[in-house]
Amino acid sequence: MQTEATAFANSVVELLDSQDKRKTVGEKGMAVMRARFGWDAIAQTLEGYLMQIANRK
Repeated sequence: MQTEATAFANSVVELLDSQDKRKTVGEKGMAVMRARFGWDAIAQTLEGYLMQIANRK
């Protein structure tokens, strides 16, 4: 049975050995970053805050 540390190390080695996996992981990471921290996400969050403030009585 593998420990979590061993499983993690094996996953890192597998990632380092595979250019395709690195590319896929990088693209998925960029998609998450854009969805959470891109200008559209920031604008949506700001709009939500402003709507809360505007609706206070």
